[in-house]
Amino acid sequence: MHAFPQAVLAAVLVIGCTAAPPASPTPVAPTSTDPIVIALTIPAFIAAPFFRSTNAIEGRAASHPELASRLIYSALYRYDDSLSPVPDLAAEPCEITDDGLTITCELVEAIFHDGSPLTADDVAFSYELGRRSFIYELGQRLPWCLFAFGYCFDEILESATALDERTVQFRLSRPDATFLTLVMPDVLIDSRTVVEAAYAPLGERAATLDPGEYEAGERSIIDALMSDDPDCGAPLSRADELLTAAGLEPLPREMFSRADGTFDECMYAQQTAPLLASVAASLGATGLDAIALAYRALSFNSAPVGTGPFRWAEVLEGTRLQLEAHEAYHHGAPATMAIEIRVTRDIAAAQQALLDGEIDVLPIPLFGLETYQELRTEPGLRFVEFGQPLFFMLAYNLREGMLFADRNLRAALELCIDKPASVDAATEGTGEPIYSYVPPISWAYNADLPRPPRDTTQARGLIEASGWSEAEDGVYERDGDRLATEIFVTAEETQRLAFMELVAEQARDCGFELTIVPADRDTVLVPLNIYPHAPGGRDEPFDAHFVGWGMAFDPHEPLFHSTRTSSEERPGDLNFMGFQNEQVDDLLDAGLTTYAERDRARIYRELQEIIAEEKPVLFTWSPRGYVAIDARLGYTEGEINLGSPQWFWQLEKLVLHEGD
Repeated sequence: MHAFPQAVLAAVLVIGCTAAPPASPTPVAPTSTDPIVIALTIPAFIAAPFFRSTNAIEGRAASHPELASRLIYSALYRYDDSLSPVPDLAAEPCEITDDGLTITCELVEAIFHDGSPLTADDVAFSYELGRRSFIYELGQRLPWCLFAFGYCFDEILESATALDERTVQFRLSRPDATFLTLVMPDVLIDSRTVVEAAYAPLGERAATLDPGEYEAGERSIIDALMSDDPDCGAPLSRADELLTAAGLEPLPREMFSRADGTFDECMYAQQTAPLLASVAASLGATGLDAIALAYRALSFNSAPVGTGPFRWAEVLEGTRLQLEAHEAYHHGAPATMAIEIRVTRDIAAAQQALLDGEIDVLPIPLFGLETYQELRTEPGLRFVEFGQPLFFMLAYNLREGMLFADRNLRAALELCIDKPASVDAATEGTGEPIYSYVPPISWAYNADLPRPPRDTTQARGLIEASGWSEAEDGVYERDGDRLATEIFVTAEETQRLAFMELVAEQARDCGFELTIVPADRDTVLVPLNIYPHAPGGRDEPFDAHFVGWGMAFDPHEPLFHSTRTSSEERPGDLNFMGFQNEQVDDLLDAGLTTYAERDRARIYRELQEIIAEEKPVLFTWSPRGYVAIDARLGYTEGEINLGSPQWFWQLEKLVLHEGD
């Protein structure tokens, strides 16, 4: 969902993401003995995540390192509540040479949870692993990686080197601001000693192990999972034997339970297969490559050691992670002695536990939004409300000869609708109308973008300016063609369908005839994103279809770059709309090679203005995220930002205030 005029930099540019944070306070004893209990509501088919809270965590592309990882680990930077990266393990903003290729970071004094000091060698080691940590399945490398939310940064990072005990230097292959804004806040720094000790048993046995046996074990699990009547238990005994033979520990089975507490063999098998794949890939490599490829199979994943504000204590009953304050934390001792993350499969039970005071933080999942409606008036609660890093859009096919290649028609369609009212009705108040792909909380957001109100008269004027004439039935015509088309929407997404039906109804008032086509995602909609962009079962490419798009915490979006336009040679490239704009290209290029946040903000705000003018897509809404929190929860100083997905970013300051 993201990728990576040349800025004129000083001889050495100090990154301008934000000012350096205040000096860390002198460590003091925790101020509260009351633990903070955080509920994690997940579906019954997803395992409790505590077997992997390291750089190997899954699902990070949309969420970045989850809260458990942030509690345990630190990175060189961390995101503040405006999604800006600010120094964390870096003592101050890192220095960048004038060519944008060398980044040098001085480290704070920090201590791992096992008592060993953080060194630049630990940082360099973590990054060198990260640029080698490819994911394999049945011997084939997949197009995503571990570390940095699944983004493969091996083509950007040439090397990471410890210059001395407290200085690490990165050499990039090209200037790329997203290395600072996406990679450096998300690569969690491991202890080299811990990782190498976890790998040592496998390294000692590697010469005696057959990678083919591990691929065969992986294949047995995959075959079982794909069967119409899966017997997931059959290959597990052999899989556990293979892991044990490699000197590794099988996954903790207590974390793979159904809602009724019984062992879920298929869930366990699903997570074990990648471990076998990792071992198989590692056996074909040496040195750091072998360690990196084995990383997610190594046993320290189930008891990680970081430099974060809380240390791993234990997991109870497979569903309750106990964390203890790390009093040597480099930002000062946490204000709270302990945090518990508690997995629940039942949102109603979690809701009641919140009301009863048994839990203090309840992130409300998308499938439980009625919980927000029921809890919002409770006097003992506060709510964090924010636009999630995901938005929905009506994407147009802008290629020559297609209906919406005409900018007048795109502008007219936007004027035909009352966006805020339509979003509110379709999402039952849970969607935030948007006019840009950049979320409003972001440092790069342009708050001055136009928000066109419904104006059917102006819309008709634009249509007629393009040579269309109204027919007797109210639909415009030109050269024998009607102003009519089909718009494809995922059949099972009721909010998207409801919104587009409202759009079609309002567009009729302007002389459009839009037919909303509920379609199967895999067979009809996926081909829309692949050249020549014809819906499954049809010959002609689409005019428009409704799609969701995920975002990282950086405003660089190659979806709109002409070099990423899909074609016969590059059928699956990102820019499936065929949008072409030289100014947009130049701004995207400048944004990628400019490091200072203030300068980048100007670039991306101008970019948003051009996109708002050109209207390659109709931005519709971003789903709101909701987190219910005990009203007593706050910071020891200052206020938490109840409008940010990073409301908790100063984890060491979180505390339950007494008597409030």
